Amino acid sequence: MNKQHFTLLFVILALLAMAPLTDAQRQQPSEEQLEQALKRFPEADINEDGKLTVEEIRQFRQSSQRNSRRAAAAQPKHSEDAKPVEAQPRSSATEQALFNTEEILDVSTLDTKIIQDWHPVGNTRQKAIEINVADWWPGQDYRIPVRMIVPLEGKAKGFSITGSNAYEGLMKDTEPSEFEAKLLAGGVGIVKTHVKAFRQIPGKKSLEQKMQREFMKDLNPRYTVLWMWSMTLMRATTAAYAETEYFEPGKVAGSGSSKNGMSPAVALINDERFTATCSNHASPYFSPTRRAEEEEIAKAERANKVFFEAVKAGAVDLDQDRERVFRRVMVGSAGGAGQMAMKAGKSMDEMQNFLDRLWSSASVAENWDRLMERGVDILFEPGTHDYVAYDIVWGAQNHPQVPVYYQPNGGHHQTPHVATAKDEQNRDAFLWHHFFGGDSLLSPPASSHKVEKDKLTVRVSFEEGPQPTDGRIWWMYDRAPEGSAPFMLTPIPEDQWADMERDPKNGSWSVTIPLKDGASRIDFFSNHGHRANGYQQYLSSPYTRVKLSEEADSKIRMTSSTAPAAVQRTQAGGGKVAEKGGGPDQETKEQFIKRVERNTKKSGQQLDRKSIEARFQQMDANQDGIVTREERRARLNEAQTAAPVAAQPTASGTNTQSPQPSERQRAQILKRFPQADTDKDGKLSTEEVQAFVQSRQRRGRPAAAAAPPPTPAGDAKLAEALAEMNARFKNVEMELIEWPSSLHEKLGKMTKIALMTRPVEKTEGKLPLLINLHGGGQRWWDMSFEQQLETAARLGMKRGFDIAELAGKSLITLDPNTGERWVPNSLDTMLDYVLENFPEVDADRVYVMGYSAGGGATWRWINQSADRFAAAAPCGFTGGNAEDNWKGLANLPIWGMAGSEDGKNPAGVRKMVERLKAAGNANVKHTEFAGADHREGGKAVFNTVELVDWMLGFERNVSK
Repeated sequence: MNKQHFTLLFVILALLAMAPLTDAQRQQPSEEQLEQALKRFPEADINEDGKLTVEEIRQFRQSSQRNSRRAAAAQPKHSEDAKPVEAQPRSSATEQALFNTEEILDVSTLDTKIIQDWHPVGNTRQKAIEINVADWWPGQDYRIPVRMIVPLEGKAKGFSITGSNAYEGLMKDTEPSEFEAKLLAGGVGIVKTHVKAFRQIPGKKSLEQKMQREFMKDLNPRYTVLWMWSMTLMRATTAAYAETEYFEPGKVAGSGSSKNGMSPAVALINDERFTATCSNHASPYFSPTRRAEEEEIAKAERANKVFFEAVKAGAVDLDQDRERVFRRVMVGSAGGAGQMAMKAGKSMDEMQNFLDRLWSSASVAENWDRLMERGVDILFEPGTHDYVAYDIVWGAQNHPQVPVYYQPNGGHHQTPHVATAKDEQNRDAFLWHHFFGGDSLLSPPASSHKVEKDKLTVRVSFEEGPQPTDGRIWWMYDRAPEGSAPFMLTPIPEDQWADMERDPKNGSWSVTIPLKDGASRIDFFSNHGHRANGYQQYLSSPYTRVKLSEEADSKIRMTSSTAPAAVQRTQAGGGKVAEKGGGPDQETKEQFIKRVERNTKKSGQQLDRKSIEARFQQMDANQDGIVTREERRARLNEAQTAAPVAAQPTASGTNTQSPQPSERQRAQILKRFPQADTDKDGKLSTEEVQAFVQSRQRRGRPAAAAAPPPTPAGDAKLAEALAEMNARFKNVEMELIEWPSSLHEKLGKMTKIALMTRPVEKTEGKLPLLINLHGGGQRWWDMSFEQQLETAARLGMKRGFDIAELAGKSLITLDPNTGERWVPNSLDTMLDYVLENFPEVDADRVYVMGYSAGGGATWRWINQSADRFAAAAPCGFTGGNAEDNWKGLANLPIWGMAGSEDGKNPAGVRKMVERLKAAGNANVKHTEFAGADHREGGKAVFNTVELVDWMLGFERNVSK
């Protein structure tokens, strides 16, 4: 390629750079500039009419870029004093910049195709287009849909942008979420596009392999998914600002999770039109592990080796799907891009050059000073157990200035810690403040600590800005190397957290943690809450690692116990028990049986199921149906070998031990229900808690005692769980009901116990009833009722009583329970009984909802008995099929919801909504939670309090 071609590209870039970055129309060269370019480069005048058009410049530039790539590939290496090649285009592998500003801003190369032109949709105007993000390499374009939403009147000033949207959903009119509607009301636009794995995008399943082939040629970061994902957001921004009659320059804030968390962060760095990023499950750091430094990778590989040896030996329970994920995404994975490049003959220097090029333009921390000069807003939410944002220890130590919220145990495919804040609204709080100002948000705090013998004291202070209203700390011991498989698998134990106390004099938050004997180091962080502009914000103190014992730490480094405690119990290469009471933190009887059968089979022994059940029964000290690690340790000295143990049948009441409520729990219950303190001594005993709960059950209403009574341990545990729930609730009171024996046969596999809530504030007249059908499969059905409540609390799963508490409305909720797939006939029998025996229920205001398998059950029930309900919300399921009774549902108000990342469910729910509308149903609502998978979608459904208001607006066949 000749010198003139390179110079032309430089001139065009300079001309376009003169235009304001936030006005797409002004990115077009003026007539004077075009004349200058023609005079300098007459060969660009393709049709030889004596004038240069933007299209001719575009074509000439593309031909020059293609030539430059071929020239760069053949370019000889120059000595340091050799004259450099002049103005090489930024797409060349020899150029250091990752993104080409000219390419980002060039409206003419969008090649826009209109799917839907501007038209009114409710209180908005919307337009859907398809754009070409880039000519990625010669002959390969990348087309993607973009939906733009502005207020019904006037222009939108700036916009919120995300790629967390279903492809099919972008093709149709969109109902803004509650928060999006507030942004639009404030004059802020919404831009939605599609940032997904190529295999999830129609027509692009084979693109990843083609990209890898291009990448392997010279390790050019342009040929990575991160480049294309980030470019998609920047080019969608160019497309939106080209709509000058609908958008005017303003703030541009990106947000999302995972790939939709990294891409707006990269866009923020490389495109000055972006002014903020709220990035979930994404990393702002370029750590030594991310740099692939040999020592850090070696640590992770050693931990991985020990971990998977333990899995192989049966000492760690890990299902095959989860194991495949860990092997693919963990640090040190043989399937990583670095490993593939090395196998392809690339040198370590070439790999380091690639990583430096990529992360110098992709790491917020590496670009911090420049970003702060621009005045941008930043929030990262990595989670403590994520395989993308794994470098939290190094990041907090080296970049404590980055605002971070650590969701305890959070990450891709992870279950948050039981003590995680349930009211967190960080994204909404962040975006509201960014666009509209108002109340200030928390700033990153400072953290200090002091080790004194057997305790650790931590102090956290917010020196600038608003002060938090609460503080909570989590910790864990001897955590595995960052990014390794055990690092991601081993969670923060349920009991390793505490509320912090605020010093009224200086406003700091402190706590003292008793240290575990023999631990070599401890990791900790704290989360602090603050309400700003009506939204609940949480911010974390720096994730900190403290060495407790040099001797213990050196032993861990020298032996295979670089894996966490759950893995340390097996020695490399064998299945020998190395720690008494090993195994999972807790397991049900079925889980225990499967693990013991697997381990004994590998050791050449055989145990019959009855013997293993007896062994479980012996270890289950409190007879709650779950064996904890502590219970195993207590019994292991008496049962060292795997010899058969004679079964010892236990009658109800044989073991009256039950878990005792903690002092904190009793204090909460006493504060909420002082009448439970029958002896008026200012304290609550377990017996008083249990007696109080039992006295509240049914209060003389019809109830049956047909089922055998629970064991004393189970009864106490259930009573304690109900008391704790009531202590937590402010708006509703929960009670236990039992179905009469005359119903048992008709109810089939429905359990004999159900939960009912009533409003705390008493009202006159009849009350509406909301029935919630829970989800779950065989594993869930095998649990006892107490176990289900515990599991739901631990995993943050919601039920009908949770949404009733949030809504604070005058209604009754009923949460029945089943041991198999819900059966509509059984549910009809249950509802008949409720309406007959609970005269306070208004039969014209009965509503039903469910999520997952409960969503499918809701759908089947309303298909059979639509006339019994005033409204329904079947959510998080596959959406029925063409043979369902669509016309029979034409008069029933229905609201369908699903997470956009929930497999086939979002498409199924969308199809359900379409079919209902086609059948003539005028009261259909649809919500799709952007970026939410199945578990996150469930939480979102039961946090949608407006669902209750919407339902209460309907009666059977009567709309208020």
